[in-house]
Amino acid sequence: MHDTIHTRRPCILQFLCTYLNEDCKKLIKTYLNTDSEANSCMEQTVMGVYVISKEGAEPEDDPEGNGVLIEGVGAPSGLGNIAQAGALVCGLIYCLNLS
Repeated sequence: MHDTIHTRRPCILQFLCTYLNEDCKKLIKTYLNTDSEANSCMEQTVMGVYVISKEGAEPEDDPEGNGVLIEGVGAPSGLGNIAQAGALVCGLIYCLNLS
């Protein structure tokens, strides 16, 4: 695996969740592009980041799609990586004055 900033950023976000004693699986949801139940699971998400990966993809491979969910509604997708999606979540929380 290539050790680049693009692989470090998601690891740091996951570490931060662990450090703050939060469940990272509640913030970042990963689905396979072949998962037929992904849409129904996304609709039930209150707030989080989703990543859609190709089946058999390696961790360093780019996801097929990603974005942010707030109350089951997707915000802009194709953000490039989990770190950008995490930054968008923080920005939306701030702008929408969510508690």
